[in-house]
Amino acid sequence: AALLDGETGRILYGKNAEALMPNASTTKILTCIIAIEQGNLDQICTASEYACSMPETKCGFAPGESFYLKDLLYSLMLESQNDSAVVIAESIGGNVEQFAALMNEKAAEIGCQTYHFVTPNGLDAEKQNADGEVIRHGTTAAELAKILHYCTKMSPKHDEFLTITRCRSYSFSDSDGYNTYSCQNHNALLDMT
Repeated sequence: AALLDGETGRILYGKNAEALMPNASTTKILTCIIAIEQGNLDQICTASEYACSMPETKCGFAPGESFYLKDLLYSLMLESQNDSAVVIAESIGGNVEQFAALMNEKAAEIGCQTYHFVTPNGLDAEKQNADGEVIRHGTTAAELAKILHYCTKMSPKHDEFLTITRCRSYSFSDSDGYNTYSCQNHNALLDMT
């Protein structure tokens, strides 16, 4: 766990905050901000067979189905859809591996030091680096706190990030208007004052 001051980004409390661990769907926070910063919210993103093969939780897209990036970001952040994460990654980075490289570059730019991003959705994954070392997807609670502080305060696109993550519900269709999808925000803290 890591508790930080939302204004300054200073870590106030940590419990195993520096331990490198799999970070699961919290990965999507970084996926979202990279897509917002590097993509065009009106760009068309097409679902590949690989994206459609993602396990639950997923929207259930069909290969070849196309969407606006903006709509996929709501699916990503409100419902934590694994297929949306891969469609976004392939559209922004060209493929998952190149998008993971963008994730690692952004983490370094933010000031993170302990992380290895391999997937855009946080599913357990590993890869071998040039030295033959096995690298597993993960980061620390302290680094996640830095990433979230960047997304909500420091990014030039923080307003767009907050608009998406504060939304209670969102519906969208594929770019041809054939299929409709609905998302509900499951953040229990959203309505607390």
